[in-house]
Amino acid sequence: MKQTFEEQEKKRLIKKFHVLLSKAGIDNDTKAAMLMNYGVETSKDLGCEELIELCGRLQKMTGRDESDVWRRRVIASIDGYLKLSGQERNIDVIKAIAVRASGFDSFNSIPVSRLRNLYYAFRDKQEDIKNVNMVISMNMPTMKNIN
Repeated sequence: MKQTFEEQEKKRLIKKFHVLLSKAGIDNDTKAAMLMNYGVETSKDLGCEELIELCGRLQKMTGRDESDVWRRRVIASIDGYLKLSGQERNIDVIKAIAVRASGFDSFNSIPVSRLRNLYYAFRDKQEDIKNVNMVISMNMPTMKNIN
């Protein structure tokens, strides 16, 4: 039986909820009290909205915001792209590229969904450059003979 998107998302959120509980060091009694506030006994009885809310609270408790993680990933992926393409690399240039590519006013205002897109786009660009460089280096002797 194929799962719907909502069922898949709920499953992902439940997993995330339990990972965050572990990271925050919350025991079973505290977890039960948290769930009791929502009128349920198990996380499987929560809806996606409640799970998102609980995960947000737990993320604040652990001090790690998802957007900060994605911002660092975007910085690293753009830096890698610039390095491979031989362009100037510094944090101001990297942030400016991310802002222009996202269409937002500042680096910190870019939402997580756009940060994910940027990360994967620049990671893909790195792969493209590596593949093109490999093809060129493999075909260079043949190309010299043709000219």
